[in-house]
Amino acid sequence: MFRHFSAKHGAAVNQGNIHVDRKRELDGALVNMVVKDLQPFSIVDDCGFKELVALLDPRYTLPSRRVLKEMVVKRYEEEMTKAKAVMQRVEAVSLTADIWTSINMDAYLAVTCHYVDDSAKLATVLLGVLPFPEAHTAVNITAAMRSLMEEWGTEGKVTSRDGCRSKYGCLCQKFKSKKCTLLCSFTQLSGEEISGCNSWPTRPSHKG
Repeated sequence: MFRHFSAKHGAAVNQGNIHVDRKRELDGALVNMVVKDLQPFSIVDDCGFKELVALLDPRYTLPSRRVLKEMVVKRYEEEMTKAKAVMQRVEAVSLTADIWTSINMDAYLAVTCHYVDDSAKLATVLLGVLPFPEAHTAVNITAAMRSLMEEWGTEGKVTSRDGCRSKYGCLCQKFKSKKCTLLCSFTQLSGEEISGCNSWPTRPSHKG
């Protein structure tokens, strides 16, 4: 009877106060699901989802979509703080960038940082995805990437080979210094695929 009622009325049913640690655990799992599976905040209003949660733990009350959004933003800020702390300890990084246009014809620039962690394993962190309505020129791309480099404190840590092939100009030269050159790897840049640098080894072709 209780299971039937809880399935019908979802979070309205409460079988006693849930322990604060259990609530924190379930809140964290909900945030993880939304982030990993790209779920909308409105999922907490879906009848089927509320029924499932009520059956799994009737004591747990789902947050509203507004509260869920705040939880996701808080997790984002926490993870960014951790990632920036790691970047402060890293001595050298490489950057790659992607420019693409959405189905709504909105352009975006994404910049990813690559580095070797304390365990000698290759690691990556997304520095940011920026709206990019400007013309896709070397000057504009440089300005956008520099703002992310300054925010993350990687300006003097980017080490790579330069000499990029691009009719839009070599971005490596924009950042060139004794310790700082830029490996740029752009795809779908104004319809032209640009990947790697002149001095970067070419991938061997496999025939047959």
